[in-house]
Amino acid sequence: MAYPTIASYILWLTLPPLLCADPLYDGIDLACLHLEEAQYLALRHNQGYLLAQERSNLAEAEANHALSAFLPHISYHTEWRALTKQEFFPDVYRGDEIPSHYGYKSSLQLTQTLFSLPSLYRLQSERRKAEGQSLEQKRSAETLKWKVQTMYLQVLLESMEVAIAKEHVDYIRQALEQEASKVSLGSSPFLDAEYVQVSKNQAVSAYYRAQAIFQTTLHELIFTLGIPPSLAPAVKLASSKSIFEALPSLKAKLQQAMQKIKDSSFDCPLFSSRELADYRNQALSHRGDLQALLHEIQAAGATLKEEQAQYWPKVQAYVRYGYNDDDVGALFQRPTSHHLSGGIALSWTLFSGLSTYYKVQASKANVRAHELTAEATAHNIETEIYRLIAHIQHDLFAYLSALEQVQVLQQKAKQTLEQMQLGKITPLTYRRSTDAVCEAKKQELAFQRALFTHYYQLLDTTNAVPSSK
Repeated sequence: MAYPTIASYILWLTLPPLLCADPLYDGIDLACLHLEEAQYLALRHNQGYLLAQERSNLAEAEANHALSAFLPHISYHTEWRALTKQEFFPDVYRGDEIPSHYGYKSSLQLTQTLFSLPSLYRLQSERRKAEGQSLEQKRSAETLKWKVQTMYLQVLLESMEVAIAKEHVDYIRQALEQEASKVSLGSSPFLDAEYVQVSKNQAVSAYYRAQAIFQTTLHELIFTLGIPPSLAPAVKLASSKSIFEALPSLKAKLQQAMQKIKDSSFDCPLFSSRELADYRNQALSHRGDLQALLHEIQAAGATLKEEQAQYWPKVQAYVRYGYNDDDVGALFQRPTSHHLSGGIALSWTLFSGLSTYYKVQASKANVRAHELTAEATAHNIETEIYRLIAHIQHDLFAYLSALEQVQVLQQKAKQTLEQMQLGKITPLTYRRSTDAVCEAKKQELAFQRALFTHYYQLLDTTNAVPSSK
């Protein structure tokens, strides 16, 4: 009898999704994946974000564990012993004490901490850490949304790159057909047709290179969304009419740049000093990771107080009910069978061999290190804002320039096509014209890609709310 192999089980699990006409993943139709659906999948299945969630859960559990130090502790202890010498043990069944080689005792005790500064400051420290991890998780969610939005846009732009490459192939094919008809009639040398054929082969190679880049970008998005690789062939993004429509603030800056080009006024920057200050204040006031660093400083301060509190005593109260629990047997005294006891215990470390002192010094250094980290992070955020705004200004004008160049070259290519059809110019001249159009379109897409990437990075850096449109 042949038994199924592991490979057959894997094939059985992965084959049904591939055969499905409209595969669903977590209730989402992958054949027409919208941006908000992609963000939803990422928040549910991205491994990095799930790890951030678990870190937050861990910090919350540690805070609850620190709180348990102030709750009552109940313990039960029992012991049975064999002795080489006979001792007196109370016999609860006979009501007297008998000499025996065997002894038994048990106790039930409740302990309640009344005063413990180390436990109090540890609780404060763990709570600050939990709050910081919660903010880190929130920041991770916002960053993940911006990352998905950026990658979603990258895939759309790469698909446009593929369309441009295919359009280039069609241009060359048209020129090749024109040249082939001339060769057959003897009105054109065979070498010209060979040149056009070489150009077609190069255009086809460029098309497949664009396809490879598109597929690589798409699979990077699929990995970020946490979609199984077996479903990758079914993933198709919903088309977007205008990416600028989803970003009205960027569209306004684009119109402002167009007006500056029209008026030839470049003295004033696109972003005013007030806008720069608003971006800076927004980032420093609402960035989750920066707020988390501030909570880490508070947590480190609480840890410092916890170490300093080791110089203070600890006070506990207890209540115990036991059976013969003071001593297991007694040669010179007669133990009682059952008794109830209670009291208050004070423990105080008077000298710890300088251990506490060096722990306090280490905690002070840790607090300062966290403060310096927060200051450096704030400075890096401000620097990043200025850098991104400078790039955005350049990308806006470069995109508009490339857009105008495409329009001019398209008009020229149209005229060149008419001249080629009339026999006034060779297909090689037309090919050069179409090459220029495709290169200009690629350059336009490159500037558009850089513009949106830098703008999304600016919004992410300033902790703006990610859009789902």
